[in-house]
Amino acid sequence: MKKLLFTLVMVFSAIFVQAQNEHLKFKGIPIAGDLNTFVGELKKQGFTHLEDEELSPNTAALEGTFTGRNVHILVGANSNNKDVWKVLVIFDDTKDWENLSEEYFSYKDLFTTKYGKPSFDIEKIEDDYAAKYKMEMYALSQNKVNYNTIFELVNGYIRIAIEPYGIVGGCIVIHYEDKINSNKRTQNKLDDI
Repeated sequence: MKKLLFTLVMVFSAIFVQAQNEHLKFKGIPIAGDLNTFVGELKKQGFTHLEDEELSPNTAALEGTFTGRNVHILVGANSNNKDVWKVLVIFDDTKDWENLSEEYFSYKDLFTTKYGKPSFDIEKIEDDYAAKYKMEMYALSQNKVNYNTIFELVNGYIRIAIEPYGIVGGCIVIHYEDKINSNKRTQNKLDDI
């Protein structure tokens, strides 16, 4: 019996350690490797690389579809070693609060189905007047809307948020951050201090 219990503990420990050494994935692609290789993998899935001289050399912009919706993608890489560490999915903007909040809750439900209960979530309008008189988009433009859901995973985190866009618009943004390469990024900064 002790031998069986020991074996089970070792197997589960090995699985946990392996999961910690795996990169978070976006559309089945590990958030790892150099920026050009990652962008190339997205292009194979039908994304179009957008040339933008205003972006840092460690960032790439793409457009394509995600869950059947047209989106823009920003991919961030570490400056020292070019490892990709973050992917942002930016949905089209809207000025309609009901559509925006409905879309947020739809994605929250979708990700909850895949990853389980979120580690953190909040849906709050921090302006009582705006909430009472259905002025949510105005409150969003004033950064008084806090709609965030975070899924903390062994290999990174995913955050779904409603964010302001333009003067009175808003959009859904989904952040994917790989834990391994994010930690490398932090270590590179610490090494500079």
